Amino acid sequence: MKREKVLDLNYVSVSIIQRKLRIGYTRATRIIEAMEEKGIISKMQGTKPRKVLISKEYWDMIKDNK
Repeated sequence: MKREKVLDLNYVSVSIIQRKLRIGYTRATRIIEAMEEKGIISKMQGTKPRKVLISKEYWDMIKDNK
C-alpha cells in the first residue's frame, strides 16, 4: 500500500506525500488530515514536518487485523 512508503520515514509533510505518492496537493492534504485524525502522525507544528507516531510493525498488525 502507498501509505506504507510514508511510514518508512520518521516524519511526513504534504510535499513529501506528494512526491512519494505522486499525487496532487489536495489529495495529499486529505491523507495528512486522515493520518492525524487516526493518530498515525503528530499534529501540525508550524512549518515543520509532522512526526510519524507509529512503527511500520504496528501498522502491519493493524492492517492484518482488519
